[in-house]
Amino acid sequence: MKNIIHAILEYKLRPTYVIDEQSARRHIEHWLNQFDKKYQEAIITTMDQIMGCGLFIDKERYINMCSTKAKDPVLTNNDPRAYWAKTFILDCQKDGKSQKAMVEILKEALLKENIAYCQDERKAENLFYLDDFAFTFGRISNDITNLDNSKKISICPIVLHSYNEWYFADHHKEINLLHCLRLENRACCKNQSEVFWPHIKCMQNNIFKEKFQAMGLCDSYLRDTPATGNNQVFPNEDARIMCEEAFFIKGAEIWSRLSDEKKKIYRPLGVVPYRRGWGFGGSVFSYRNCPNATPLVIWWGSYSPLSTFNWYPLMIRDGYSR
Repeated sequence: MKNIIHAILEYKLRPTYVIDEQSARRHIEHWLNQFDKKYQEAIITTMDQIMGCGLFIDKERYINMCSTKAKDPVLTNNDPRAYWAKTFILDCQKDGKSQKAMVEILKEALLKENIAYCQDERKAENLFYLDDFAFTFGRISNDITNLDNSKKISICPIVLHSYNEWYFADHHKEINLLHCLRLENRACCKNQSEVFWPHIKCMQNNIFKEKFQAMGLCDSYLRDTPATGNNQVFPNEDARIMCEEAFFIKGAEIWSRLSDEKKKIYRPLGVVPYRRGWGFGGSVFSYRNCPNATPLVIWWGSYSPLSTFNWYPLMIRDGYSR
């Protein structure tokens, strides 16, 4: 549990009572005890692996990932001063605060290196868009709609996902797309996926099967063989299957209580980018916020005992209502 404890202590939106390892452990156990006991060991095993394999971006790593873009050889073609002198750093994100924070870090890194950047978008030859996570690329697509296409545009999320990267790149061939970390989520590679993606064995559980079929989901898209290769995100296949089963079942219970409007946006494993999907199944987090593309059981609900949400989250998220 040590990796989950570290993540919770780093997390900006943790409960106010969480101030040390002991209180972090109590918080995690409070969340965990909402699941049937038969699932709890598998959930802790899986989540601890995720938090410990680099998919929880703590503050130090977050700053480092942003700062290193200042002298990134691929982005700058091995000439940072020449590149940034002609490049305007975008701060155009319509939803969220991640880009503003990341741009500030990048600009501080450039200042420290005594590298000047273009401060007038009209005079710039290049535009640079920095963000933390890219799941569906929906937000990025909206943000860049009105950009000047005569300029060379580079987009760099810290983490992106293979299918959505391919789809976005295929529709925006003129854009230079970079990243620090890529996670596998293509249907053709479902058995090597690095997101939460339930296994066909879950259909042996009648509760899972009932909720799955009630949503009109198709079991042919479920994983059907153990992960092949060296999956650093989910090395314990048995624990993964149990964890995904638990997250879907409890997530479906949460989903059933959502408004009709929210049901169109979310499914048990997070925001739903595909028609009739079970949710994105995101497996990456940062110290600043929990993405809505991750399973509902992780972020939905309230820390308050007086809440009517009827769910205590592990990492409550800050939404876009600003």
